[in-house]
Amino acid sequence: MAENPGATRSGTRKRGNALRVGRAVAALALLVVLLAACNEPPAQEAARAASAPVRATLASAGGPGEMVAALNAEPVPNRPPPLAAFFRALDRLEQHDGAPVYILQLGDSHTAGDYFPGVLRTDFQQRFGDAGRGMMQPGIPFRGIRQSEIHLVQSGRWVYHNSFSHPEEGPYGITGFTAESRSAGATISIEALDSEGFDRVEVGYLRQPKGGALDIEVDGKTLRRIATAGSEHFQRVSLAAPKGSHVLLLRAADKRPVRILSWSIERHAPGVVVAGFGVSGAAIGLVQRWTPEIVTDEIRHLNPALIILAYGTNEGFLDDFDEGKYRDTAAATLDFIRRAAPNASILLLGPPDGQHLVPAACYNRQGSGAEATCVRGSSGGNGCSWVTPRPLATVREIERREAARVGAAFWDWAAIMGGECAMHQWGLLDPPLGRADHVHLSAAGYAKSADELFQELMQAYDAYRAGEQRRTPPKRTRP
Repeated sequence: MAENPGATRSGTRKRGNALRVGRAVAALALLVVLLAACNEPPAQEAARAASAPVRATLASAGGPGEMVAALNAEPVPNRPPPLAAFFRALDRLEQHDGAPVYILQLGDSHTAGDYFPGVLRTDFQQRFGDAGRGMMQPGIPFRGIRQSEIHLVQSGRWVYHNSFSHPEEGPYGITGFTAESRSAGATISIEALDSEGFDRVEVGYLRQPKGGALDIEVDGKTLRRIATAGSEHFQRVSLAAPKGSHVLLLRAADKRPVRILSWSIERHAPGVVVAGFGVSGAAIGLVQRWTPEIVTDEIRHLNPALIILAYGTNEGFLDDFDEGKYRDTAAATLDFIRRAAPNASILLLGPPDGQHLVPAACYNRQGSGAEATCVRGSSGGNGCSWVTPRPLATVREIERREAARVGAAFWDWAAIMGGECAMHQWGLLDPPLGRADHVHLSAAGYAKSADELFQELMQAYDAYRAGEQRRTPPKRTRP
């Protein structure tokens, strides 16, 4: 497997002074969660069952009514509610009068493990129908990658490019990675694990001056061979496949390189698609490292009804956090996404609660993390303490304000957990909902969070539909 360069360097970095920098703490913890993901059971039903017994003990800021009001709020005069476009698409779907509804989530490590997006995908598809797995990052772009509902296989030599650690190796699209073959016959494949399979595939690839031939195979049969040689530009191929197909395989037909930006398996069926693209260590400015023309083309092709942005944890752990710089970066990212998807609803997820150990020397003391308690405030107490970094709250407030500015919705993940020190408390539950690093959640914690978001979205959706029905006059019948 190819390694995630950013996570690997953070994982091998010596502790000591480097651990005084909050970002290094977050990156190190990220490696832990990605490697541990390989050993966790993928079944989301099991994760849900584990979190169910503690549901009544978890705090919820403001209660469901206030959260529904916030999601349906009208922050700018003469603008529709932030999620109106998304709710209209769901309503059309339920009335059997609309195309599949695409939900696109972009984020950091909380998205990368596919725990949160995976449960959200299951929730939406159980209610509105399953239109397939959707677009994904190509191949196996980093060690420990976990993608729900599919099985990934790789053979031959492949090199992966990461927009976070190596932005100069682009171009990049919304997946944040590219896969490049380095041997003749090298393959990457997806196997759909559900019984329905797929009947439609798409591959996004790069034409390049010395590009090789790419074979697209489904269930052992070649659908098409593509010549990728030419002037450098992004292209996409969409192909129909036999109904109930299960394996999509891409093969480098010769020793010349082929470069893949994305691949997708879907079904011609009414329903929802949830595609999550997370890059380990990412900040909200990562979007600016991608190629604007490709990103715009991909977003407009997918035509998402809802775009979820889930960033802020890595910025919130920075010791040298710059409030003005973050505000400008968040604003630029939101403005770009709004231009690329003028008709989509946008939802910002504020970063979940999290803590780091203080003083920094505690990271060198074995067992200090397990023995420490969480202290409210930024200075900590006597001895080793878990403390919530002050910038996390600032990040959330900036995201809340910027969401209102562009007519987007905002969801306070930390408030749903219970506020400051909630991550510490989640880690003490049995089974734990938070990880020992106090940065990431367990599979059950992500499932719990995704279920909470889905339930609040559905309450807001039902309220929206009720309001629309009241505003729509009854049809007159002819005398």
